[in-house]
Amino acid sequence: MLRRLQIAALILGVTFFAYLLYEIGPGTILSDLGTIGWGLAVLILLELLLDAVNTLGWRFTFPPEERHVSFSTLYLIRLAGTAFNQAVPSATVGGEPVKVILLRPHLSVSSGVASVVTAKVAYGVAQAIFVLVGLGVVFWRFELPAVVSRALLGALALTLAGLALFFWLQHRGLFASVARTARTFCLTAVWVEKLRGSTTELDQRIRDFYTIRRTDFALSVAWHLASFGIGLLQVFLLLRWLDLPADLATCFAIEAFSLLVQLTMFLVPASIGVQEGGKLFIFTVLGLPVAAGLSVGIAFRLTQIACVALGFAAFVFLQWRQRVAGAERRSSTLGSVIGPHASAYYGLGRVARTRARQRLDAGETSEAAAEFARARAAFDAALAIYPRHYLSHFALAGVLYQTGDIGGAVDHYRRVVELAGDTETGRDAAEALRQLAAAGLTSP
Repeated sequence: MLRRLQIAALILGVTFFAYLLYEIGPGTILSDLGTIGWGLAVLILLELLLDAVNTLGWRFTFPPEERHVSFSTLYLIRLAGTAFNQAVPSATVGGEPVKVILLRPHLSVSSGVASVVTAKVAYGVAQAIFVLVGLGVVFWRFELPAVVSRALLGALALTLAGLALFFWLQHRGLFASVARTARTFCLTAVWVEKLRGSTTELDQRIRDFYTIRRTDFALSVAWHLASFGIGLLQVFLLLRWLDLPADLATCFAIEAFSLLVQLTMFLVPASIGVQEGGKLFIFTVLGLPVAAGLSVGIAFRLTQIACVALGFAAFVFLQWRQRVAGAERRSSTLGSVIGPHASAYYGLGRVARTRARQRLDAGETSEAAAEFARARAAFDAALAIYPRHYLSHFALAGVLYQTGDIGGAVDHYRRVVELAGDTETGRDAAEALRQLAAAGLTSP
């Protein structure tokens, strides 16, 4: 249902954007973009700087002992996550699982999820503070129609209520609530208990961020607030390039209103149509040229597209780097084990035999319960791990004999004799072969 709603919102957004472009005229927009010119490159660089500042805010959500992940890696992970947030219809949360996945080589999943969730709240708090200050400047500096003022206040109240609800859920135990919901829907008790056990640590990590690590929380919010200052600079430059009034109050009004629109219309994928329409509306309210509002919106859209492309490139790079690092680790481990030292090689075989013995024990338990198919699967698994495990060959031969596969039993008995003919098990296998031959079931 949510996906259908997002697709409908995307279609409406694209349609609205096309309508605005048609009404104002592509020629006017192209003229404004031509005036901005290479300034778009400056906007993109500032957007990348903005992401770097937000990365600093995200970094403070990690406990001090988990801040060993390099800033460059965190920056690329955030860039990739933001690209998915903006490009995938997912109510601006599609990139959060991507961040957790990319963090897995460096941190546990619970640490990654906790940092992503708390960073989302810290960013939301910073947005709310900026919008509050911005709207205060707007109401102080500009005379707005009553209906516009009420709409702005209503949207702000709705946004603050949503943020407060999410904050309250985290204090109460956001992920434990998932387990309670699962119980409500009558899922199996075992599944519910597993879910509840895995969420306890996660909820505690999130709760500690707000109650014990308050300084980190404040620093995270402060860095996110600083990033909005870069957004103000972007608006200021665009207004100057278009030869429009660029005082602080006007820049604050445009940026704060744009953020408020994005917060209230978060279901629209990539804010398509919403971003451009919001800029057009606030330009109209402030008495600025309507065409310039749409041009500014499109300039930000082009900046967003460039950063999304860079984010996807970062994602591909990080995935490639993880594969290379994984291959190197495996090669290093294998080299250290199967090096020039025979003792190390013996250690590898010992590990394989131990794992094979575990499968053998499981198979013998199944055989005792007359679950021959399960027993055979366990013995096969043991031999896949360590093909020279003669005890598993002997056990598998017995199961094959009981299930009527005489030829298979004979093959494995012979393998036992080859591998361990001088052991008691080897002698038992040789005796079994003689008895089978005496019964005319096989040649001696």
